[in-house]
Parts: sequence; C-alpha cells; structure tokens
Amino acid sequence: MQSFVSVVNEENYNEWVERDAAKNKVIIFTERKSTSPLIKSMSKIYKDKLSFGESKRDKAMQAKFGVTKTPTIMVLTDPYNF
Repeated sequence: MQSFVSVVNEENYNEWVERDAAKNKVIIFTERKSTSPLIKSMSKIYKDKLSFGESKRDKAMQAKFGVTKTPTIMVLTDPYNF
C-alpha cells in the first residue's frame, strides 16, 4: 500500500514541518515497527491537505509533546507552539 507518512524524530522535526508549511500536520506516536494500513490509507486520502508524520519509539519526542501513552495521534495546527 502506498504511504505518504514521514518518519519524524527530534533531528528532522523542523525540516518535516517546513516541507509543506501550508498543510496542517498530523503526528502519530507509536511503538509499532511498521506503519499501520489505516494510517497509510489516511495519508493517501488527505495528502493534499495534511502532512502525516510518525514517531516510532522515540521517548524524546514523546516527552517534547507530553505523550504518556501510545498510540497517540495529534493534529498540529501550529507546529512551532505545542
């Protein structure tokens, strides 16, 4: 299945945000090794409106966003002020 989900971590977060600056960002925090088919499907359907990112097992990113349980999905309308 085609996927438009980017892997996001602390090092590439700003690059991911700036890549499609006009789009709202959706970030998924997960412990899974692979991207779920549901997320892949959503990334394809909404690729013109939303930019999907996935943070896999990244405790630093979870702490940055205040995530205490996974899986967690966040929509970032202002990705610089979370």
